[in-house]
Formats: sequence, C-alpha cells, structure tokens
Amino acid sequence: MATGESSSGIVAPASSSERAPARTVYTGVYKATGKSIDAQVCRVWKFRNGKATSFQQSLDTALMQEAMGTRDAESTAEASLA
Repeated sequence: MATGESSSGIVAPASSSERAPARTVYTGVYKATGKSIDAQVCRVWKFRNGKATSFQQSLDTALMQEAMGTRDAESTAEASLA
C-alpha cells in the first residue's frame, strides 16, 4: 500500500438533497516500488438531510499505475491485442 497524505476541501450544499464537488490531492510513496505519486482527485458528494450519503471519485489511474509499476504491463498487453 501507499504511504502519504491527502488534502481535501468540501463545502456542504445549502439544500438537504444536493451534490457538492471537492478537489483532493493524493501525495505519497507506493511502498512496493518506492515511486512517488502526486495525483489530483475529484469527488462529487451527495447529501441527504444535511448528511453525506455517498461520493463518486475520479482520478488519473495512469498515475496510480505508474507508481505501482503496472503501467508498462498494461501497455504491453494492449499492444499485443492490436
């Protein structure tokens, strides 16, 4: 697993059943490879009655694969399918 930090900022919406976006940054080092990561993440939170009920998260998975050392393996697999 990775070691590191994340930072986030979210503002709860005024309505009790709205969505709110949040920008997060993941930074750290993937222990198995020693490679670092600095990835921006977008989350969309859903609220009901003033409480968070769920969120959807999107991030650059290529950055994660690079840190994990799996990106080249995927590129090789894609090339073999072409």
